[in-house]
Amino acid sequence: MKRALVWMTLLSLMLVACGEGSNLFLKTSKTIYDIDAAGGDIEILVETNATDWSVTISEDWVNSVSENKVIVTVPKNTAYKDRTAVVTFSAEGMDDVAIGITQKARLVSSVQKDLTLSTSNLNGDRGKYSIYLPADYQEALETGKKYPVLYLLHGMWSHNNEWLDNGKVKQTTDAAVKGGKLAEMIVVMPNAYDSFYVDGYMKGINYESFFWNDLKPYIESNYPVSTERSQTAIAGLSMGGFGCTYYAFTHPEEFFLCYEMSGAVEGMGTQLVPSLKQIFEREGYSADNFGSLPTYIMDCGTEDSMCLYANINTHNYLASVGFPHEYILRSGAHDWVFWEASYVTLVNRLGQYWKPATEKQE
Repeated sequence: MKRALVWMTLLSLMLVACGEGSNLFLKTSKTIYDIDAAGGDIEILVETNATDWSVTISEDWVNSVSENKVIVTVPKNTAYKDRTAVVTFSAEGMDDVAIGITQKARLVSSVQKDLTLSTSNLNGDRGKYSIYLPADYQEALETGKKYPVLYLLHGMWSHNNEWLDNGKVKQTTDAAVKGGKLAEMIVVMPNAYDSFYVDGYMKGINYESFFWNDLKPYIESNYPVSTERSQTAIAGLSMGGFGCTYYAFTHPEEFFLCYEMSGAVEGMGTQLVPSLKQIFEREGYSADNFGSLPTYIMDCGTEDSMCLYANINTHNYLASVGFPHEYILRSGAHDWVFWEASYVTLVNRLGQYWKPATEKQE
């Protein structure tokens, strides 16, 4: 498109220069203008000795004309694709001159890594997290708009950046949002050390207290996240698969959906790190209150030497008590190839509930 516009302009200027004996001219300072998604004013300088000239714009954009310039006001781009407008200058006795304005696509998201907050629960350390944010989240803070939020937990011997570095969270989420399959959302990825997401598994680390008393309230106070249960989900892999399961079923009023991937769902079988079976028995869950529990999805690989049998045993237990859940057993090992695919499935499931607004489906 840009090349075509350049050739159109060069051809126009050549015709003006040759002009078959005419001394009239109509020229502009540039042939292509680029502007970011936020929009703004573009000033196009015009040189001409024509006494009467006009301008038309292929987009319905506000413009004003003075003696030697045209100011085009480009509105904010709300589409996830570039758009190009053609500004055409005309004068009697001369060929038209066409100028292109290319506006960048609307940004989908940004990512911030290794952010911290104060806490007394982590043995003197500050709480650390990374976060995936819609591009307009600052504007949402001002307007009161709220986004759904996913808490995404890492595994043992890992950290808060690994879902971004190895799990392709940004790429997968961006693609779903751009494709109109998922509403914009916020993804919180905290650093939990090797704490198993409970208090006291690591000396001096009360991670469960940190999550509920520090992290989640901090996120809800400082980011435009919804606090509604229907807009809050949790997921995790391996140790994080235990963590998301443990939080979802000890605080079922907080999350509408829990997705565990290759999860250590039998925990340690202790009171401190219980199995899901122990949680159900301790909380007194039965068919009478199953409807108040989160939607639960289990996803494990058939070559997973670490957590396959924990998932099989937990699935069999849930089936035996009649708790409805989705059980995904597919080829794969305890690795990022498997979890990257799991995150794609998770995003697709969330898209069934968190649907984009009509105007975003472009």
